[in-house]
Amino acid sequence: MAKYIIVSGNIGVGKTTLVQKIGEYLNWHTIYESVSDNPYLADFYSDMKYWSFHLQMYFLGYRAKQYLEAVKLSKSIIMDRSIYEDANVFLPALYDLGNITKRDFNTVRQAYNVIKKSIPSPDLLIYLRAPIETLMQRINNRGLKFDHENIGEDYLNLINSYYEKWIEQYALCPILFLNTKELNYIEDKGCLKSVAEQILEKL
Repeated sequence: MAKYIIVSGNIGVGKTTLVQKIGEYLNWHTIYESVSDNPYLADFYSDMKYWSFHLQMYFLGYRAKQYLEAVKLSKSIIMDRSIYEDANVFLPALYDLGNITKRDFNTVRQAYNVIKKSIPSPDLLIYLRAPIETLMQRINNRGLKFDHENIGEDYLNLINSYYEKWIEQYALCPILFLNTKELNYIEDKGCLKSVAEQILEKL
C-alpha cells in the first residue's frame, strides 16, 4: 500500500538529501521543495517584508499541486517539507518579525485551512534536528547566494523555536526523530540502511 511521508526540519538540516537517498533506496517517488525554480525565493531574502505574503501563498499552492499530481502514480511518496510547516512555522515566524501583516497572515491561514482538507494526513513525519552551528556550516557550504548572505543564526534560532513548538503539538501521524549531525547517510551505506529500516518500522 502506498504511503505518504514528509521530511521536516530547519534550513540546512539535510531534508533534501534524505529525501533523495531514501527515495532511491526504497524506490519511492520524491517531491522536493521549490528552490532553484522558485520565482519568489531570491526576492524574499532580499526584502522579506515585501515578499513574505507572495512566497507563502506560492508555497501553499505549489506543495498541494505537487502532492495531488504525485498520488496519481500509486507509489509511496517522500516529500521535502510540507504545507504544515508553511502555516505553523514560517508564517508565524514572519509575523513575529514584522514581515507580514495580520491581514495577510489571516489570508494565508484561510488558504491553508482549505488546502489541507484536500490532502490526506501523512503516514509518517520524519523530523530532522541538528545544532545551529551545523546548520550554518551546511548553508555556507551549499553555495546558494541568497542563503548564506541572508540567513543568520538569529533567524535559524527563531525558525527552530517554532519547529519545536509545532512538533510538540503535532498529532497527525507517528514521528521519527533523527539527529543529522551524527548521521552520514550520504556516504555510509550502512547508515542509510539503518535509517531506511527505522522508517519502515515506524510505518
